Amino acid sequence: MRSALPIDAIGEIASEDPTPEGELLAIESERMLAVAGDVLKRCAETLTEVERLYVKIALTSGETVPAREVARLMRRPVSEVYKLKQRVMSRLRENLNDHPAVKNWRASV
Repeated sequence: MRSALPIDAIGEIASEDPTPEGELLAIESERMLAVAGDVLKRCAETLTEVERLYVKIALTSGETVPAREVARLMRRPVSEVYKLKQRVMSRLRENLNDHPAVKNWRASV
């Protein structure tokens, strides 16, 4: 006859080791992230000098940089920085969305 386990014992039974399926999904996710990074890098190479400067200032710090600060560093009006942001983000988004590998990844998620 089987005896019931107390609810507190469940944590002792459950394994925190990833399953083979989980490992495969993690590997595929990392590969797709690398592909997306490559696509963005190639796209960034097609940007103008001003657009690349914007990306360097606004997007590479890991923190959100206020538009006023970006404008000050670029020595441009804030209104121009907003337009620049829209243009750059649109181009980066288009390049990502149009890439077949990224489309496949998005369809699988």
